[in-house]
Amino acid sequence: MTGADGYGGLEHRASSALLCARDDLSGRNDDHYRRFLGLASHEYFHGWLVQAIRPAVLSASALDREVLTRDLWVFEGITSYYDDLCLRRAGLTTPAQYLCGVGKELTRLLRRPGRFLQSVAESSEDAWIRLYHPHVNSANFEISYYNKGALLALCLDLSLRLESAGALSLDTVLVRLWQNFGRTGIPLPEGQCVGIVEDLAGPALAGRLQDWITARTDLPLPALLAEMGIALRLRAASGPQDEGGQPAEKTLRAWLGAQWLPHALGVQLRHVQTDSPAEQAGLSPDDILIALDGVRTTAEQLSEQLDAVPGGAALRIQFFRDDILRETRVTPTPPPRDTAWLELLEDVDDVVLARRRAWLEGNGRGQ
Repeated sequence: MTGADGYGGLEHRASSALLCARDDLSGRNDDHYRRFLGLASHEYFHGWLVQAIRPAVLSASALDREVLTRDLWVFEGITSYYDDLCLRRAGLTTPAQYLCGVGKELTRLLRRPGRFLQSVAESSEDAWIRLYHPHVNSANFEISYYNKGALLALCLDLSLRLESAGALSLDTVLVRLWQNFGRTGIPLPEGQCVGIVEDLAGPALAGRLQDWITARTDLPLPALLAEMGIALRLRAASGPQDEGGQPAEKTLRAWLGAQWLPHALGVQLRHVQTDSPAEQAGLSPDDILIALDGVRTTAEQLSEQLDAVPGGAALRIQFFRDDILRETRVTPTPPPRDTAWLELLEDVDDVVLARRRAWLEGNGRGQ
């Protein structure tokens, strides 16, 4: 199905339902078409991981009530990791394009203060009541097991490759899952994926994996990527539409800590980040900003107006809340370095180069 906008899919036993924007299939934008390919890859992968390798807790349910599981990082997170990786290994994307997607995925996580309040296991357990019922403060308190789950799967894959000198990988784990649960039709018990990692790689890595699943902290991506000859770079955003994944010639100098949408009267706030200048000034989602220091603002002008404010200076913001005109004072700060991009390093030795090629092309012993 296509529409003016939209993105999503649902796998079935012998088919899937896909929703994408019409522009994704128009051929006018290569990035948008790759987004569609990633969606198709994701649902296709579910033919093995979900339909064949089934979660026991969901298989035992009639699905007429909530079923809580902490393992959705396996079924959706690992699938989200492989959807774009499969496109790379099939030659449909370049290494740089694949790493751009990883940078965007990490940027989405870094911009969520909720990563310090909710683990990927807790995100999975809350899926019935939270993930599909987002609200204006979701990013401040929650994460997505799709998003962090994919990055966790990346950490696990690279750790397996590094600690086994290429003899093991996440591919190996999936092969074992298929042999023990997919081919046999036996549902996968809750938490069993950690046990398989322990059987293959030992208790030390399994213990770290368990910590990544339950901890409310950042993942060790910079160090793991460095072992692959890839530098993880962080910078400030270049503007409100900057999704990360690439370097930028110019970045913002002032940060409000809010996301916004165009409004007929000015700018409507969509999200206000915890501990940001906007929150400290008392601004809230749905406030309509109409002027800065008495000068009219729009969604197109707001970033430039904030950048023009001298460092450390406060400005007056006039805004509507519930049709009542209000005013507050806000002091923009330098923006956080929460925009990630990955750089393929050329000056690496043959060992690192072979390791990286085995990962990105899927031709290593760890399959």
